[in-house]
Amino acid sequence: HTGANTAGVAYSTDGGANWSQVFFLLGNPNSRTVSVFPQTATTWYACGSTNDDLGGVDGFIAKTTNGGSSWAISTGYQELLDVEFSLTNPLYGIAVGSAGAMVETFDGGTTWTAFQRPGTEGITDVDFVGATAYQCGYTYASSSAGDEIEAHREGFVDAINESGLPTPLFSLGQVGGGNIIYEIAVVGNAVSMATIYAGTGRLFEKRGEAALAQVYDNGSVP
Repeated sequence: HTGANTAGVAYSTDGGANWSQVFFLLGNPNSRTVSVFPQTATTWYACGSTNDDLGGVDGFIAKTTNGGSSWAISTGYQELLDVEFSLTNPLYGIAVGSAGAMVETFDGGTTWTAFQRPGTEGITDVDFVGATAYQCGYTYASSSAGDEIEAHREGFVDAINESGLPTPLFSLGQVGGGNIIYEIAVVGNAVSMATIYAGTGRLFEKRGEAALAQVYDNGSVP
């Protein structure tokens, strides 16, 4: 993907030896692409956001079926951070983002339907395993004084199938004072999560019915 303030995609067709760039949303210089999903050699999806002159954020989803020569762009969403498609149904995809934004398509990106995960401050990543999607993010838990503050962030993991609404699986809770789950990876019955809180990176894992366990802590990260 490209850098901040330029919405587009950088791609390689020879294993990374050479790279080409294509850009879209050229009418808005305050735009950026943050996630790309290459479904086939020529069909790709991208999502990101644009900033208007009033400080508002408009999420977008872009699709190309010809290797980036032209793009169909859908806008009007919350800020979007990741887009993925089912590994068993190429017509079903999900994009997620800030303020609990979830956008689904059942027709291969021709149309998208937006809704929200209740009470969510941010959904940071989504990952498909077969027909099931797993998403992660964080919510603000109220302090004893009733304030919603960073130190009370609680990471969560949901499962989603084509029925639409997410099913909560578990919460990371306020481990070490609070957590945002930034990345999720699912292999078999093991769910791995990368978190950062207060400059400290950690890796957690949950296998089947076993309790959630911290498996790595790299201390302070820049």
